Amino acid sequence: MSGGLVKKIITCLRIEIHECFFWCDSTIVLSWLQTNPLNLKPFVANRVVEIQDLTRKSKWLHVGTRDNPADLISRGVSSSKLHGKWWSGPDWLSMPNDEWVLSPYHETMLEIPEMKTTFIATSMCKYTQNALQRGFYDFLTIVKENYTSVEV
Repeated sequence: MSGGLVKKIITCLRIEIHECFFWCDSTIVLSWLQTNPLNLKPFVANRVVEIQDLTRKSKWLHVGTRDNPADLISRGVSSSKLHGKWWSGPDWLSMPNDEWVLSPYHETMLEIPEMKTTFIATSMCKYTQNALQRGFYDFLTIVKENYTSVEV
């Protein structure tokens, strides 16, 4: 959603944008954006492809829940107290980006949800040289009969 919105805003503004940063509080989503969509289940993969097409995945950064203005409402903050962080974000965001207080996020997650599971089953058989000498066609037949690959 944010990728499409930013694209429309940039088009309407008609000014040159040199850098654009996207913030997300979900380490799972950030991991998906760093993953080849072919390795993800279809529902997630379709959304990741759309986001990757609209944005540069290297411009996606993690924001911790303490600094995320979107989390204020879910914590029950009243509308009268939303005036500061809600409109301008955390204080450090107005600093040069090399001084930003980035939330620790490790791109390498051991288990990423919604990954496709692939099982490969193989069987090997030993054949004498005579079996292989019958010709290339017979060799392909041997391989087809004795090699199985299953993807789930």
